[in-house]
Amino acid sequence: MKYGAISGYVAPPASYLIPHVKERMTDYKILIKSLPEEMAKAGEPYGTS
Repeated sequence: MKYGAISGYVAPPASYLIPHVKERMTDYKILIKSLPEEMAKAGEPYGTS
């Protein structure tokens, strides 16, 4: 079957995931902020940074 994604559709998060994300929002923001730098570090040994 070759069904594609429905354009513009955004699935709602699972109800059990919402409290988890709310409790850890500060941690996730820190991780998101540092992600580009960490990805660059990860690519250095392979010459992809």
